[in-house]
Amino acid sequence: MATLGRTRLSGGLALAMTAGLALPVCAGTGENALLIIDPTNPVSVRVGNHYKAVRNIPDSNVLYLHSGANSYAEFVATNQAAFVDTLAQRGIGPMVDYVVLAPSSIFSIPATGLIVDSCSTVRRFSISSCYAFSQISSTIIPNTPVETTNQVYSTSDVASWFDASVGFVNGVQSGAPTARRFYIGALLGYTGATGNSPEAIMSMIDRSAAVDGTRPAGTFYYMNNPADTARNVRQPTYAAAVSALTTRGALAQQLSNLELPTNRQDILGIMTGASNLNFAGSNMNILPGAFCDHLTSYAATLDSTSQTKVSAWIDAGASASAGTVEEPCNYTGKFPHARLHVWYYQGMPLGAAYFRSLQYMPYQNLFYGDPLTRPFARIPTVSAAGIPSGPVSGTIVISPTTAATAPGASILAIDLVVDGVVRQSIASPVAGRTFTLDTSTLSDGWHDVRIVARDNSAVRNQGRWVGSMVTRNFWRTVSLGVEPDTGDLSQTFVFTPSATGGTVTQSRSEERRVGKECRSRW
Repeated sequence: MATLGRTRLSGGLALAMTAGLALPVCAGTGENALLIIDPTNPVSVRVGNHYKAVRNIPDSNVLYLHSGANSYAEFVATNQAAFVDTLAQRGIGPMVDYVVLAPSSIFSIPATGLIVDSCSTVRRFSISSCYAFSQISSTIIPNTPVETTNQVYSTSDVASWFDASVGFVNGVQSGAPTARRFYIGALLGYTGATGNSPEAIMSMIDRSAAVDGTRPAGTFYYMNNPADTARNVRQPTYAAAVSALTTRGALAQQLSNLELPTNRQDILGIMTGASNLNFAGSNMNILPGAFCDHLTSYAATLDSTSQTKVSAWIDAGASASAGTVEEPCNYTGKFPHARLHVWYYQGMPLGAAYFRSLQYMPYQNLFYGDPLTRPFARIPTVSAAGIPSGPVSGTIVISPTTAATAPGASILAIDLVVDGVVRQSIASPVAGRTFTLDTSTLSDGWHDVRIVARDNSAVRNQGRWVGSMVTRNFWRTVSLGVEPDTGDLSQTFVFTPSATGGTVTQSRSEERRVGKECRSRW
């Protein structure tokens, strides 16, 4: 393949490495996600911060932004620009593969006059796909066919790694001019009437993170429902998926004349076709980590009460579901292929397996749930020594210890990530290799420090060590006193700045409003 991944070097901090070497990444940990929280939505703030904590997402990887727009053109000019510029300005672009949207009242963006569909007019794009298209939005122009191929889609049963900085052609990483680059977009939840409660979304987040790397026992179910011919169109693909799963050691079944796997207690995933599902009468148990969907018109049309919604799967115990935000017609290319579970079982994160399963560009497709879920990953072990517990100055040596856990795999690369930015990389590591970090290149104060390792398996399993340090090279501090320290919007506050370690040449205040909160920066 022409391109293996992304170069992970940063100025004078880079270790000596083979010139031009690029290192592949598989998304799966908090460093790989940019979390967007809507500061005007209390549920978005509450649940978004919960997701940040559970997934241990760096502060640098959180963007406070109203995620919606009045049109796709406006989205590209405003939201997309803010997202892309944030990655560049913070230097975190090389790590980010996923855009995870905290729960919102917005699930789609108006997008009329762009996509041509002879069956039903395309008037909306899903909010998750709008962010996923951030690197290829210039190619979405009037008269674009709805059947345009999603270049990440693959007809192979073999799993693969995903990297947002690498182009894909026909499911294979490529540097060709025709290759397309994507992010994987996801909406954690919907705050409207057809969505989930904050508690249900947080429960989904908790169980999804807890199941990572546990390789749970259970069965993938494919439902042959001939009574609903319009929604049973994926059934011809089920037998091959069952065979591919069982060949790899998984349990999988195709059940006939049923909409749901009733009386089953071991459900790792469901693919079915039905408009209205009877969860209450099913007597089934969906296990943490499961992806379930039901190929129907309005599953993710969350401003309509017609048909069962994707949110119902979350309440039933799944980690994610997917649907379309308007009438899609029953093109199989618009819906997840049965291979999704095959790749997922091989260790791919759920969001990556989902995106790879969509034959057509997912204009109308909404991924709903936690895309970082990876119960079948073989997570490498990572530890680190050499980071002092107290304030540090000058140069320090950090000694990583890593080990692959996937059969036959070894560690491909290790990154030193400080404040979300890759500072150093070691390719094809051997025992005794260390990171040497000049802390004077960092500002004084607290810093998030992570060691991220990935193996050379097909899915690039990723593990990490997370810690922190305080640097003190310049002995300059700034503080801000406030009197009184409590009050409401009618209270007058007096702020008194002070600084030590040098002559103060300028004192400047900057205020910004976040919802009803006014923040000052000195």
